[in-house]
Formats: sequence, C-alpha cells, structure tokens
Amino acid sequence: MPIIDNHPEMDRVTLCGPLCGAGFKFVPAYAEAAADLVIDRRTRINTDFLRIDRLLKK
Repeated sequence: MPIIDNHPEMDRVTLCGPLCGAGFKFVPAYAEAAADLVIDRRTRINTDFLRIDRLLKK
C-alpha cells in the first residue's frame, strides 16, 4: 500500500511506503514529494490519496 506522509506523532520522521510493480513510472514524482516532505514538511504535489490518515480512520 503506497504511503507518503509525515509521521503523525514524530515530527522528524517521513513515511514512504512501497509502490506496486506498475508504480515505477510514478517514482520521479514520488521521490520529489518525499524530498519536499523531508526538507519542508509539506509538498506542492497533491499526495492526499497517499496519506497515512486514510488507513488510520475508523
């Protein structure tokens, strides 16, 4: 399950889960978003559909 987000409790941790085999074509955008999150704690790329919150909702 692909995840790219800041950790909800640890502000110095960025989560980057794996992409599927067909997801290799998205790696450049995925890597750019990951770098943005690590450096700025936010990204200009819409990653809402990859946030950890979607898995933590009850």
